[in-house]
Amino acid sequence: MIQNTTLETVADIFLKTEKVSFWIYNFEWDLIYTNSPCSNELRNIFFLGKNTEKIDADSDTRVAFLDDDFGLSWIVLTYQGQDYSKGYYILGPILITTISENILRERMSIKDMSVSSQIKFINLVSNIPVMPQIYFTHLGSMLYYCLFHETFKPEDIYASTMSTTLPEQSTPISEISAKTNYHGSYAIEQKILENVVFGNIYFESSNHMENNYATVGTMAIGDPIRQRKNEMIVYTTLVARAAIRGGLPSETAYNLSDQYIQKIEACQNGNELILIGNNMYSTFIHQVHALKNQTTYSYAVTESLAMLHANIPLSVDISEIAKTLGYSTYYLTRQILKETGKSFKEHLASAKIEYAKKQLLDPKLSISSISEVLKYSTPSYFSAQFKKIAGCTPKEYRLSKLNKK
Repeated sequence: MIQNTTLETVADIFLKTEKVSFWIYNFEWDLIYTNSPCSNELRNIFFLGKNTEKIDADSDTRVAFLDDDFGLSWIVLTYQGQDYSKGYYILGPILITTISENILRERMSIKDMSVSSQIKFINLVSNIPVMPQIYFTHLGSMLYYCLFHETFKPEDIYASTMSTTLPEQSTPISEISAKTNYHGSYAIEQKILENVVFGNIYFESSNHMENNYATVGTMAIGDPIRQRKNEMIVYTTLVARAAIRGGLPSETAYNLSDQYIQKIEACQNGNELILIGNNMYSTFIHQVHALKNQTTYSYAVTESLAMLHANIPLSVDISEIAKTLGYSTYYLTRQILKETGKSFKEHLASAKIEYAKKQLLDPKLSISSISEVLKYSTPSYFSAQFKKIAGCTPKEYRLSKLNKK
């Protein structure tokens, strides 16, 4: 039994009306409570899906949305007891689309599951609810309120091991049909794409990721990961075309789009796809903004800078870009300096600091972790470089921005 009667009632409602199970684990991942009628089987699947590794990667996170290795989705809320012990409240699993037996068998074989375990899981999947991600998120928001007596904000969600920018407000649950498969609002889509057309680099304050929470048509029956990839490919195509309308050369836009679609295809779960989507959207907007506010550069320089931004937070070597574009490193290095007045290394340093600024807006991310992601040798060197380019330290920048909110 759960000591919190309100929480027990909500958990019971979720199970009886939506078939969504509720779980409580301590910080060592010992099961304390569940109302799942298939607790042993689903608990094994949760651990086989490597979900505990994803949560432990950032144990201070309060809310996490996880896609596991089987295509199942879970919401995990971290709690801290009066004795400062930690644990987890979990909802799930659900599927965002039906999953075929062939896809399921393929993923189970990778996990070396026994034949008997595979048969049990296949029979079990038919009882796992299928619902839009947005509806599942709202179930999580109800649980969040029961636990913390605070309004849940979707931007608090943590996906896998990296931060994402999510909408400031969620759609009221009264407007959501969990059983109807309909397409997102055209008006919302146009609002998202307007940021690209006009090169609105202040898009962080707008609902640019709202499409991640809209229900969409089924494009890959039986394969949830393929469904998510198809959604992101469509999203990338729309953003690329919006960038062309904003003035970005079509060849540049299509090359960038191709790069991101290749990254999308390489993704293993929905969390990685969200991160790729964030980076893709930001890159196209900054490219259009630069075009509208700077002198037009040659094709070689434009493509080089686009590839640089597309690979942040990873550092890319100019020799790799030169080889990809078919130029010599010497020629490309000179052209970038000649046309922009800055060296490639200076552009790379500035791009990394701009990326860091976005990450610093998330108070859950430590400055040292941001430094590590950007491959700086030490946090102190990162702070020195940040101050050199931005005029203040990362800590000062974070405080100045967060105090304005």
